[in-house]
Amino acid sequence: MYSALRGAVVGDGDPAYLRKIGISTSYEEGLTTITLDENKLRQALETDLDGVRDAFTKTGESGNGLMASIQEVTDRYAATTGATKGILIEKAGSKYSAASALNNTMQDKLEDLDEQIARWQDKMSNKVDYYTNKFTQLEVLINQMNAQSSALAGLTGGY
Repeated sequence: MYSALRGAVVGDGDPAYLRKIGISTSYEEGLTTITLDENKLRQALETDLDGVRDAFTKTGESGNGLMASIQEVTDRYAATTGATKGILIEKAGSKYSAASALNNTMQDKLEDLDEQIARWQDKMSNKVDYYTNKFTQLEVLINQMNAQSSALAGLTGGY
């Protein structure tokens, strides 16, 4: 997504014109920064209003304006409406797209994990029941042996 956004800012429109009206980018230490020279933008608004408008909103074969390019990228990744949701919405869902909150890749994985947890809890519960039953049987046998031992001790006079 980062590359797509960076491409939208520096590649789709007319980067030279954007610089001319005071919008530029810089890349330093892995970060791209957009800067605005307010004076250049004000001057461009006074002298070339249509050009500034087109730099932001133009759509067409000759390229898109800055905002149109950014809109394309954000729709590709974060669209919450329409038949095809954005890539991030498909993966993680969004509170802004009710259906996607219940139907997305991460939700599917969470449901799978919940099912696995339930299966393991059932297995653990069965094992607890199994060992509780075995220990109960062992207790019964020990009590029987103690009773027999007491009976034998009584017959032999306690020796």
